[in-house]
Amino acid sequence: MPELSEPVPSPRQRQDVLDLAGGAFLCLALAGLFFSMALVNVGMWAAVLCVAAHGLRRPAIQARPARELLGPLGLALAAYIAALALTAALGIRPAESLRELPKTAVFLLLFLTAHRVRRRGALKPLLVAMALGSTYAAGFAIYEHFHPGEWKHQALATGRVAGPASDTIDFSARLTPALAVGSSIALFAREPAVAATATGWCALVALALAFTQTRANLAALVAGLAATALLTRRAPPVVLLLVLVALALWPNAPIATRYRTIASTQDPSNQYRFDVLRVAATIAARHFPWGTGRGNFGVVHDGLKSPDQPSKLSAHNNYVDLLCETGVLGLAAFLAIHAAFLGRTVCGLGALAAGSLEHAAALGSIQAFVTFMAFGLFHSNWTYALPPAVLMSLMGIGWGLASGLEPERGA
Repeated sequence: MPELSEPVPSPRQRQDVLDLAGGAFLCLALAGLFFSMALVNVGMWAAVLCVAAHGLRRPAIQARPARELLGPLGLALAAYIAALALTAALGIRPAESLRELPKTAVFLLLFLTAHRVRRRGALKPLLVAMALGSTYAAGFAIYEHFHPGEWKHQALATGRVAGPASDTIDFSARLTPALAVGSSIALFAREPAVAATATGWCALVALALAFTQTRANLAALVAGLAATALLTRRAPPVVLLLVLVALALWPNAPIATRYRTIASTQDPSNQYRFDVLRVAATIAARHFPWGTGRGNFGVVHDGLKSPDQPSKLSAHNNYVDLLCETGVLGLAAFLAIHAAFLGRTVCGLGALAAGSLEHAAALGSIQAFVTFMAFGLFHSNWTYALPPAVLMSLMGIGWGLASGLEPERGA
């Protein structure tokens, strides 16, 4: 009898394995966004290698994201990276400022790999991965709230939780964009099971965010819901917006005490923000137009502040931070990223079926972007490692969906 030889995988099968592996590693990275930078790096770089290997076999497919990045968003991102490099070279501590470039490269790679959402069937695994990672982080924070004696986290001294993050702001800035996407799916997804699951998840994450007592959460979520209401011209976002505001202002809710002082000029937390902004104005003027270089705000601030003011590493505002550290070029490029992303995704919404998961997720990416940037008016969430990574991943998903789904194989 002739010997039976083992079947040799066809090129299509090898491509499929690489594609599946890339998707699995990307899911690992997206889950880690909420609690582990190490997991993000492992998953992301493995996904990049798989995508690169797959692209060598199917260059026509893999070149699409690169070609599309040659448009307005690609130019804006390139201008931002160029501004970082230039201001680092001209700043007060070039070596410190250059550390920002690898972090920015991670954000860009997450954006590019999340673009695979264009593949049919790829959206749900990515959303599930992010939901699992954020559920773990939210559960961690809720447990921390009810068992404060088991943790020695600095935030617990004030009764606020931070979950697996470095502080309450880091934690809140990771979860608020994710909550924006979840609320959009809960409000607009047509499938009852998907909408119900998203609603339950939103309730869990919202509870964890409430325990942080971070006032920027409320302002950011309201801004995101308001943007969604303007885009859809439908009542659900408006109703949810009003519920959020009513709960925050409810007189007998102890957890909302800090939210009710969000605009108070007498609140110490607000007062030191005014103080740091006054110093920031001096820094921006003295280092105009190139800035101090990224990561140098705290050094310059310490030399200008009065002795009774605390040291601050940032201006508690993304836009003021970028003006001080990257000058006019960095701030202009950052604003150009806003315009390019919103312009493309808003225009692309019309090509997606209303009520579909793809439409709800793309709308959620816009809501997440507005939420993140509104949060950044009160805290410098762009300076952290993981919050911008969460945002860029969601932007990649929204950008990919707005670009249109790829046709079925063989079509």
